[in-house]
Amino acid sequence: MIRGSRNILGLARRWFATSLEEIEATIFEVLKQHEKVNPVLLSRTSAFRDLNLDSLDTIEVVVNLEEKFRIDLTEDDALKIHSVMDAINIFQKYKK
Repeated sequence: MIRGSRNILGLARRWFATSLEEIEATIFEVLKQHEKVNPVLLSRTSAFRDLNLDSLDTIEVVVNLEEKFRIDLTEDDALKIHSVMDAINIFQKYKK
């Protein structure tokens, strides 16, 4: 192993973890601000329908997330978001 490469790998892991945590926190923040969402029901595994969000609400949430992250999703990716985990995975892909 190249000298110092462990430090680089450690930094990369910490950056990735922090980045993932920041993405998740931002998604939770946006969802908690939505009037229909009961924060008690909010978790990584929550489906948007379980949070009382219909298809129009989901579009609103996705647009709010795009604005918050300053990212324009493709239409295909935007239409794949039906849960908190979907949002985390898709926005993480764009933040790389």
